[in-house]
Amino acid sequence: RVQRQTRSGRVGTGMVVVDVCADVGTCLSVLTDVDRYPERIKTVREAITYECGDRLRKTQFQLSRFRLQINTELRCEKERNLLSFKMDPQRPAPFLNQADGFWHLQDMSTPGSPPKTRVWLVASIACSPVLPTAIVDYAAARALPRATKWLRPVMEEMASSLPPLSPMCESECEVLFPDRVR
Repeated sequence: RVQRQTRSGRVGTGMVVVDVCADVGTCLSVLTDVDRYPERIKTVREAITYECGDRLRKTQFQLSRFRLQINTELRCEKERNLLSFKMDPQRPAPFLNQADGFWHLQDMSTPGSPPKTRVWLVASIACSPVLPTAIVDYAAARALPRATKWLRPVMEEMASSLPPLSPMCESECEVLFPDRVR
């Protein structure tokens, strides 16, 4: 695990790289299964999808014990092994001025060896003055480790039990999961 983070006041960027023993398809399936984020990522309290289409999912997340709400656009680009995210411009968060980034999956497998994927998380954030400095400090110290600590155990456990790709990257969510879209 490699992590790099920079911060200046209320603005920060970060990058984490984690190697996992799972194929790229499994890793992408896990990352795009946002409905299960609350059970996999300790800081995500709730994930509610409010719009879902071909390669695009809009989801409202409640984060941390402070229940901070952020509405996101997640865009899956299967051919690039990429899941990008940004704030939904139609539903801004009062405590954030900007938040965006991406997950990138790099196949590190070698012939004759088990599958291996390098998972990259790159993110940037700018908090608004509405958010108290103490919360900004608390989140800055914990955000990247909490956003990535779950990757290796979940992806490696799921490596042999998931379909090759989640519905978000294959087809319309409404067709496959009409009960999950609210």
